[in-house]
Amino acid sequence: MYVVPRPEVNDDPLHAVRLASMAVATFALIPFVQPAIPPLLVALPVGLMAGMRKAFDPKKAFGGPIAFIVMVWLMASIVSFARPMPVVLVTIMGLFYFLGFYLIQKTGNPMGMLLLIVTVLMSVMGMSSTAALEVMRDGFTEACIVAAILIPLLYAIFPPAAKENLVEIYTPAPGPHAASALIRAGVLLVMSFWLYTVIDLSNLMLAVAATFVLVFPTRETLFAEAKERT
Repeated sequence: MYVVPRPEVNDDPLHAVRLASMAVATFALIPFVQPAIPPLLVALPVGLMAGMRKAFDPKKAFGGPIAFIVMVWLMASIVSFARPMPVVLVTIMGLFYFLGFYLIQKTGNPMGMLLLIVTVLMSVMGMSSTAALEVMRDGFTEACIVAAILIPLLYAIFPPAAKENLVEIYTPAPGPHAASALIRAGVLLVMSFWLYTVIDLSNLMLAVAATFVLVFPTRETLFAEAKERT
């Protein structure tokens, strides 16, 4: 899966300042916005902006939050509809897991990762209760709206030195893609089923952490990426 390279000082000397400012600004907004999930209001905008490199890219600044909102509402609707039918819900989630992993394996596009994370979070919350599902949905929506407003603003206040946008080159994983996606989807589905039935929502990040590990095609690429981030 494609992962953005680490930021370069020559391209963006104010990268860290911009991220820190986003964290401070979103934290300061919590008493005024009174979000459904306060930590999400800070974490999501920072995470979305942390993935941007070089010059300001409107497609990422606005497209990322919009795509997130669409996926969250779509998944919340599907989970809410299928929740009274657990077998149907688990089957649908398995199909979305397969689709997300297949997209990553076939194209290297990180959009598959977004699909997987949203599917895991919304399905686990939905199996807990409809109220929890709606809280998660609203929390993501609020955080994405804040991100779409603050990212352009902070890029205007702390502009990068680079004038060109980052060119992302997606590299497919070694095949067979369908079999690889099926195995990964099965592992994540077992993990999700464990969350559905055995442990509470405080351990929700276990499934998210498992997703991050499973998206890499080989053990070597996993450790290479971990080394790059240290």
